[in-house]
Amino acid sequence: MHDDVSQDHDPSQAELLEMAAQGRETLTIYEGGGFSSALLWILALLCALPGVAMLRSNIVFALVFIAMAAALGMLARGLGRRRKLPFLTLSAQGLQYSAVTQPIPWTAIENYRVGAGSHRGENLILFVDLSSDYDVPLKDARSVSAWHSVGRSWYNAKQDWIIFKVPSVQGMTNPQLIELFSTYWQAGLAHARLEQMKQPLVS
Repeated sequence: MHDDVSQDHDPSQAELLEMAAQGRETLTIYEGGGFSSALLWILALLCALPGVAMLRSNIVFALVFIAMAAALGMLARGLGRRRKLPFLTLSAQGLQYSAVTQPIPWTAIENYRVGAGSHRGENLILFVDLSSDYDVPLKDARSVSAWHSVGRSWYNAKQDWIIFKVPSVQGMTNPQLIELFSTYWQAGLAHARLEQMKQPLVS
């Protein structure tokens, strides 16, 4: 699990400027798993071929193989479509995923915890803890239950956290994605601190 980020001292303005300068570029992260999708298509073909061949000799077994091929094909197609949809978007404005209408500001994120994915080959399980007074801008405004799930993410409204789960992402390892998330989060917090410094003191 990820330990809470702690500072031995309050960062100086120069340090805050250096931190805030990171995480300016918008990054769109897509799910990996191209090999799994291809493997499922191959298995679907291997089931379909004997199924078609047995149509005249054994209709029952033929239909079983064809049904298996259809199920594998649907699963492969679903995985292929998921890979084309953004998994996460990291930007200066905040964190965005498919269930929300706008980015969640970095200042609304109190902490994050890594359940898995800090080592190569592990599936990513990332918990994002939100401020209790932040209202998540869900696309489904009618959702009033404790859980709201969309694909690879789940939002727990009672405990104010979101969990993201994915086997792999395109173009980077899961540990690299975790490092990027941390960089963008800390950059967002640093930018907010700098904005506070600009505000005149109220006596």
